[in-house]
Amino acid sequence: MWRFKNKNVIVEGRSAFMLLDRKDVIKIFLNAPFEFRVKYVSERRGIFIEETRDDVIRSDKGKETLVRGFPCKSPLD
Repeated sequence: MWRFKNKNVIVEGRSAFMLLDRKDVIKIFLNAPFEFRVKYVSERRGIFIEETRDDVIRSDKGKETLVRGFPCKSPLD
């Protein structure tokens, strides 16, 4: 069990997946539409939209695979 000195903690990103099965935490899931994420990543990295789409799809699949290793089965649980 995780213990924090300060009870008011925000855990974000992939580290937060470890807390998905806990009932004593508030979970907030933010997800932007696919095309918005593609445009944002393309602009941030300075690469073409077509190349970015493949990267975002690959990243989404990788995150889904990561989450399957935890007690929940989906990041939406």
